[in-house]
Amino acid sequence: MATKCPICGKETLGLRRGEFRFDPPENVPGGTMILSDATWEECSACGEQILSPELNARVEREAAKRWGLLQPEEIKDIRARLGLTQVQMAELLGVGEKTYTRWEGGKSYHNTSSDNLIRLVAQSPELFARLSAQRKPERVEVIRGYFSGLAEQKSEHKVGMAAHDAEIDSASAERLRELLKALAHKTKTA
Repeated sequence: MATKCPICGKETLGLRRGEFRFDPPENVPGGTMILSDATWEECSACGEQILSPELNARVEREAAKRWGLLQPEEIKDIRARLGLTQVQMAELLGVGEKTYTRWEGGKSYHNTSSDNLIRLVAQSPELFARLSAQRKPERVEVIRGYFSGLAEQKSEHKVGMAAHDAEIDSASAERLRELLKALAHKTKTA
């Protein structure tokens, strides 16, 4: 049974089932999309097509695949491997919790820049933790407290020096060792 088309106003909008063909915009590679077992409405007078939410989601998923974006299951797997909640992952990526939840649930798709961030966090989660720490206003006080406490430690503390070797280049690490030794000597003689 036909209903009124919202575009042309004629009573020619009918339900269609079968193979849905869609020519996406030029920025979506791969040419015509062909989706089998689809259901949509189409006006026989003007050609207007009205997609169901399910078919629209399938079109979006196909476009995301063609762009090479991570699929919802892959995003969820990355988060699970990192041991994060959806809220924590959203915070780490700098997006809203609902936005991230929609990506993971396949309700909406992210863009290429968000895809890059998700891939980067999967490869280097510690880098994102560092970036987060750099944005915290109290970081200056934490750093001052750390360095002021060094005077009380011995400069030969191998674990502490190893940590510095891992974070800075070897020339800087050697200079830091010299400064710490001088500081330790000054503290002993004072």
